[in-house]
Amino acid sequence: MAARFAKVAVLPFALLLTQCADGTLSSVEPPAVQAENEDHRLREALAALESGDPETAWFRLWDMAIEGDPAAQVHLARLYREGTGIPADPRIERRWIEHAATAGHPLAQYRLGELYEAGGGDAVSRQAAALWYERSAAQGHAPARQALARLRGQLASPAN
Repeated sequence: MAARFAKVAVLPFALLLTQCADGTLSSVEPPAVQAENEDHRLREALAALESGDPETAWFRLWDMAIEGDPAAQVHLARLYREGTGIPADPRIERRWIEHAATAGHPLAQYRLGELYEAGGGDAVSRQAAALWYERSAAQGHAPARQALARLRGQLASPAN
């Protein structure tokens, strides 16, 4: 058993060494290039969706979402919400929205606020919704500002 763990620990180090040419990682792209590649991949996925190929869109969005791209996570969540090319699944939609929201994506934060607000009429759910609306609004998302103002009015109301 110990030998198996030793091989697992050495393998990533060996791969790292093979990627190093002159003491730096040769396969690491500058952040600007990475961002451009991500934008291109996202545009391709959305183009596939618009052209009526939700399966291709799903696979491309899935790959990017797994890699941690918040914009892809939001779009993937939308596919699960709408059931576009896949069965609708609100639980999976929520997981992707939560990932993107915690990464700071304003639309995901707004959407998570909506999910909390719709999910329960209790004060705790509305407080959580207000928190996510506030985070989204702080980034300039206008619908979040409106939802936050409306919800704060409800929370301040004596009936609540």
